[in-house]
Amino acid sequence: MKLKIIQKPNPLLEQKSKKITIIDESIKRLAADMAETMLGYDKKEESGVAIAAVQVGVPVRMTVIRDDDSTNGYFVLINPEIVKGSKKEVSDMEGCMSVPQKYGQV
Repeated sequence: MKLKIIQKPNPLLEQKSKKITIIDESIKRLAADMAETMLGYDKKEESGVAIAAVQVGVPVRMTVIRDDDSTNGYFVLINPEIVKGSKKEVSDMEGCMSVPQKYGQV
């Protein structure tokens, strides 16, 4: 099911999301719905590249990332953490479905 994407200035977007402690059917369904929302994002010419649960109004630590090489077109990260950095620099333009019409070099 396609979900509604919340947009700035919704205060939920600035709160810390909760850690997921149990991966049950509701979390699996949320991931699938987030993927459908991201892959079918219709406010741009292209679909989204990634979406966080908070962007669909669910403040939990989960993100869905597009992966055209996988069977279903995406993969899911639950409670992701950055554990190692890299000195390699990469630059690209990026936008956010929760902050429409704003793009920046990252």
